[in-house]
Amino acid sequence: MSDQSDNKTIARNSILLYARMLLSIIVSIYTSRVVLQTLGVSDYGVYNVVGGVVAMFSFLNSAMAGATSRFFTFEMGKNDIGNLIKTFSSAIIIHIGLAVVVFIIAETFGLWLLCNKLVIPEERMVAAHVVYQCSIVGMFLTFTQVPYNAAIISHEKMDVYAYVELLHVFLKLGIVYLLLIGNVDKLVLYSILVLSVNVIIAMTYRFYCLKNFIETKFKFLCDKAILKPMLDFFWWNAFSGCGYSLRVYGSNIVLNTFVGTIVNAAGGIAATVQGIIIGFIGNVVTAVRPQIIKNYSSGNINRMKTLTESSIRLNMYLAALVITPIFVDAEYIFQLWLGQIPKYSIEFCRLLLFGIFMTCVSQVVTIGLHATGNIKLPSVLTGIIDFSTPFVIFICMYVYKNPVFAYAIIVLCQLASCSIDIFLLHRNIQEFNSWKILWDYAKAVIVFSVASAFAYSQFGMSSDLFTFAWMSFIEWIIISLLFFFLVFSNEERLFMLGTINKVIRKIQKH
Repeated sequence: MSDQSDNKTIARNSILLYARMLLSIIVSIYTSRVVLQTLGVSDYGVYNVVGGVVAMFSFLNSAMAGATSRFFTFEMGKNDIGNLIKTFSSAIIIHIGLAVVVFIIAETFGLWLLCNKLVIPEERMVAAHVVYQCSIVGMFLTFTQVPYNAAIISHEKMDVYAYVELLHVFLKLGIVYLLLIGNVDKLVLYSILVLSVNVIIAMTYRFYCLKNFIETKFKFLCDKAILKPMLDFFWWNAFSGCGYSLRVYGSNIVLNTFVGTIVNAAGGIAATVQGIIIGFIGNVVTAVRPQIIKNYSSGNINRMKTLTESSIRLNMYLAALVITPIFVDAEYIFQLWLGQIPKYSIEFCRLLLFGIFMTCVSQVVTIGLHATGNIKLPSVLTGIIDFSTPFVIFICMYVYKNPVFAYAIIVLCQLASCSIDIFLLHRNIQEFNSWKILWDYAKAVIVFSVASAFAYSQFGMSSDLFTFAWMSFIEWIIISLLFFFLVFSNEERLFMLGTINKVIRKIQKH
């Protein structure tokens, strides 16, 4: 397949994924407001901290998802259907085994943690247990779903995600409706409804895979030549994932012990905003991931390098466009969105928004590291940083009693991990220039800072929707111009100018 054809595939898949994400964003903005108002701040905090106990074990799933996606796409790049069948079946066996292990841990250690260590009002403990058990079942389902999602992404069938997301949107709206009219415990009802929706979506994806991809028909195959490298990749990825999980959920538990569920509600709101934005900009990563790994598998390193560096710059540009208006006008947006703003929500959100720039880089760099298969050193180094984060936060909270500092520490740890990954990518693939990637990152942060400072100095905080829209427009113009001249490469600038000229000519013809 030619580079031009590959680019068209990436562009088409990106558009489909953005359409999918746009639907998700619109519905998430509405449903999160209704859920917060219906459950209340305390119950919303209970849902986040209790669900976080189970989610803390999700690093195993994320680790295996990375291994499955990498090996599945790698075999597709070599066009070996036999190994593809063996890879999928091996992945299913491993994921079922992991799901059983995590189920046992969650029902023992996790249950002890819920009953003895989390700060939850006594009268909400029964509801908290229902939330916990629903989260465990959802986790088991998620574990066994990964190989099917990997197959869809590797085949670059992003239109499937768009169609299924449409179904997901209607089901989410159904959750809100039933939550409003339900005459039972709202927290219990919400947990059961969320689990039900996850079951429906997972079954939809599985049905599609079984119908369209021959390699997804499970066979009890345990090929050591495939199983061993997958497990080696998994263990090191799991170490890194374990560190990440402890950093995120362990930090939430530390904050809970010092401040209680109110701070978890604020963290949940901030994480919702972060998740929406990362999901939005991550569409580029999802679309380009198969091409990066396939080009490495086929030995086309220059093409892989071009895709990687361009994706990083595009990711940061999209992040700046989305983040800047929210960062500048967080208070107005939260008031418009939520009505009731949990304490610390705005401060947490702004810090996490700043950290998204590092996520933009690390998301793409990690694909390059995974393509090589040499992930032992990056996993160990970033894992150590993440493991230490909750302990540093504990000391910080013990001394200063300010949870805002805790989120600042999380962002600093992200920066350290991202920098390590960049330098190790160069170590594995000499064609990559670490300092160039870091310089692009620095320029993107400067652009973001300049746009934010200019907008705030000229307009201050928005008082109405028109002012917010006008400020956002000015910010987008500044960001686009600065990125065009300071961040994008010559080739990217020429491509953009050529695209604009084509659009103008088509308009003139009509």
